[in-house]
Amino acid sequence: GDEASELVCNDDINYEAGLVQSRIQFEGVEGDTVFVIVDAYDDLSAQSFSLRAQPFVPTNPPEVDTVEVFLNVEASQIGVRVTGSDAEKDVVSLALNLYDAEGDGLLADAMDVDIFPFADVEYVEDSSRFVATRVINLTGDLSLVTSAMGGALDEQGNLSTLLEATLG
Repeated sequence: GDEASELVCNDDINYEAGLVQSRIQFEGVEGDTVFVIVDAYDDLSAQSFSLRAQPFVPTNPPEVDTVEVFLNVEASQIGVRVTGSDAEKDVVSLALNLYDAEGDGLLADAMDVDIFPFADVEYVEDSSRFVATRVINLTGDLSLVTSAMGGALDEQGNLSTLLEATLG
């Protein structure tokens, strides 16, 4: 297309978080004509899709209270439990990085996180409180892990504040 006239483009909200839906946001002016082009990732055959237009309503990121990381060095696995609250009840993914004694990130750059969809998110009945868990198989020497930072991501792609994790 004509890049000068393109208003906005989106492939996935956050592929790593499992949010493979697309979302665009722009300020329109009443009376303007807007053309929306939808295509597929790898299949050129005609397919059905749904398109929803609605006013933008900002949502809040999840609020995380605790991040617990349980290391199983022999099995090269970590278990993660995150607790907190989310008014929209749409927590979907874990944001995590593990660090060695020098502070180097083992999953991503030191100041970044890797994203993993949660295996399970449970909300306390009649509450926005949640407990989310995930077991992750990793390659590499988990005995190098001395600290971790983690948080939660919601369906809108909003990331909570990252907290230092408790290692167990």
